[in-house]
Amino acid sequence: MIEKLQQLYGEAVMLEKPTSNINNYDCFETKDGTEIYIAKNAVTEKEKELLALLLTPVHNYKEALSKEEVFWRNVLFNDKVNNESDIQPSQIRFIHFYIPTALYDKNDFLDTMKELFYSNIFILWESNQMGTIIEYYEPKQDKIQFHEFIEIIASDLFINIQLFVGHVHLFSEKVKQYFHEEKVFFQHAKAKLSHEKLYKLEDVFPILFLHESSKNILPHVAENLFSNIGKDDELLQTIKLFIECNLNISLASKKLFIHRNSLQYRIDRFIEKTGIDIKSFKGAFTTYVAIVYKHVNF
Repeated sequence: MIEKLQQLYGEAVMLEKPTSNINNYDCFETKDGTEIYIAKNAVTEKEKELLALLLTPVHNYKEALSKEEVFWRNVLFNDKVNNESDIQPSQIRFIHFYIPTALYDKNDFLDTMKELFYSNIFILWESNQMGTIIEYYEPKQDKIQFHEFIEIIASDLFINIQLFVGHVHLFSEKVKQYFHEEKVFFQHAKAKLSHEKLYKLEDVFPILFLHESSKNILPHVAENLFSNIGKDDELLQTIKLFIECNLNISLASKKLFIHRNSLQYRIDRFIEKTGIDIKSFKGAFTTYVAIVYKHVNF
């Protein structure tokens, strides 16, 4: 990897921390912990996005990182979870974002984000154009209307932002896996649905399904989608039958031999846990294929 980067970028690649003008370099870390510094003017934003998928972006000034940023970089990039840390959210959600024009003054952006979210957040930047909002999700909070969210950012900050809103996950050792999976889903969305500004898994799923590597992607989609449900197979089978009954509650409740109010409760519980509206076509399609795959292969 390092040799290929040196062949591609030549003297713009350094394996030792620059002694001057460090702000002119982006830093990445390999799996074995080797730091690579690449001059910013030698790399396009598209190339930087690809490098961020292959390598771990590293803040150039490690000593300046906040305790919260150190915690999340260790969790998401280094497999280091500090169980004694006072940062222990019960549930989290990743909202990945991309800004077409580089943003160098991030303070106004951060202040606006904090005003728009009902719960605590932390922003993890990967470059001046992309990053992730880590939301410390609270189940009883008001629901964020992300279409309005995008409009407010455009009108107040003059920023045309693209968002991938991930699912709510229990905080566990698997959050790193879900974080990187959702980043890949976002990359597919931006590549194939570039005119859109807001993406969720059900928007991207048809693209993933038709992709040549869908057999490799499907297990990740199923696990990501149902991460907050656990082993509740009864709930999944209920939702599967509801979809097979063309989303007809009366018909599905008769087949399940339960009261329609009980079925409505299960449907609401599924939507709350996954964030997917199965009453929409895209939501129902994504959920149905994922449930079928799960029960055939798991």
